[in-house]
Amino acid sequence: MDFETARNLGLIGTIIIIVSPALIVIPWVGLLLSFLLDLAGFILILVSLYFFSKIYAEPRIFRDALISIVVAVVGIIVVILLIILLAVAFARDVGSDFARVPAEAPPEAFITTILGAFLGAILVASAASAISAFFWYRALNTLSRVSGEGMFRIAGLLYAIGVLLTAIGVFTLIILIGVI
Repeated sequence: MDFETARNLGLIGTIIIIVSPALIVIPWVGLLLSFLLDLAGFILILVSLYFFSKIYAEPRIFRDALISIVVAVVGIIVVILLIILLAVAFARDVGSDFARVPAEAPPEAFITTILGAFLGAILVASAASAISAFFWYRALNTLSRVSGEGMFRIAGLLYAIGVLLTAIGVFTLIILIGVI
């Protein structure tokens, strides 16, 4: 549990997370492989923050990082459930033959269910991302304060800004395509 081990684990985890999106282009398994590598990278970073919390005797570093990860995972699970609801509603009302075009417009309840699940998924993802980013920022800010290394604070701030800009981009795209 020394400083070099914590630093190296965090560095390896970060590199894995940065490189993993390139694997999405692999047919059939790319998305799953990218997701699993992202998960491994976050686990390495979490272990690194655990070591740093022990080295600097500041449990808030690990606690805030763990809360951030838990909130993100719960948000992902809720979004997946909403997407499943969306798929079930679509399959039930349109039928299993997706090639045919319905002769009449779908009922209002169907459209409401689809839009509700879609907007619910976006709102849950945005809220979970914002809460997760807040705790991740707090963890890195605390680590910056106790270690004296300002780059941790900058990393947390950049992460929070990235989440905010992503949410703004998603909502802007929704407004532009006329869903809201």
